[in-house]
Amino acid sequence: MVVRPLPSSGMQTGMAINGDIELHWIDEGPVDGPVAVLVNGAGSTAVMWCRELIDPMIGAGMRVVRFDNRDVGRSTRVGLDVEYTVADLAGDLGAVLDHLDIDAGHLLGRSMGGMTVLAFAESRPERVASLTLIYTSPCLAEPRLHGLPGPKRAVLEAMAEAAGSAPPESDEDRIAARVDEARLFAGSRYPFDETWAEAEAAADVAHAPHSQPAHGLAVMRSPSAVDGLASITCPTLVIHGTEDPIIDVAHGRFLAARITGARLVELEGLSHEMPPAMCDEIIDDVLAVMA
Repeated sequence: MVVRPLPSSGMQTGMAINGDIELHWIDEGPVDGPVAVLVNGAGSTAVMWCRELIDPMIGAGMRVVRFDNRDVGRSTRVGLDVEYTVADLAGDLGAVLDHLDIDAGHLLGRSMGGMTVLAFAESRPERVASLTLIYTSPCLAEPRLHGLPGPKRAVLEAMAEAAGSAPPESDEDRIAARVDEARLFAGSRYPFDETWAEAEAAADVAHAPHSQPAHGLAVMRSPSAVDGLASITCPTLVIHGTEDPIIDVAHGRFLAARITGARLVELEGLSHEMPPAMCDEIIDDVLAVMA
């Protein structure tokens, strides 16, 4: 395995192995610090985390690890022909921890990444120092069985229309498509930052070619994690917005009520988004639960 330092960044990158899956990781911060592992949502790569979240963690003495989920970024592309679930994504997380000799970490997951760290915490609790769950759910495939609302029809229709369009052919078109998606998920709490959205999209396109991951299918075929919530005893922070059209804020409230000692931070007007202004607002709470 080759570890390649990134220019002028203090980062290292490499590949972890989980069976036939290679997982591209990014590791930065003090090697002897407590470890924070950031697990991203569907279709999002490891570069799509704000420095406004990462830099304060490193400033607090933490080592920060990110990785591309299977099917996206520089990790192995599985494609639609191979079925996998959130449990498999949790196995990928474990493989990254094993590869980097991390016994336990502070796990932060958003959306599908939150489902991944929940599954990992239920199966490997001894390896989880704390959980931060950002606009996620324990039962997105079957929310109404637990009295929870599903995604808003309007946003599902907009996503389906985008998915049915021809894939962008140029980097410029790929960047524009990502900015359009960011605009779709912008709530009322923060003004939409077009400059940041374009910069994030450009970094993502430079990181890896356009892909259409099967993450949504993985989530929909995954069983509920509700029954295991009571077994989670590590410090837990739940962050959710009141305008999330994909995973309603009721899911965050449900999680916080069923995980012992969990703290809920509810953000009025936040949608399914994580811009720099949000990271500035939540970083103290995140560092507190990790402490």
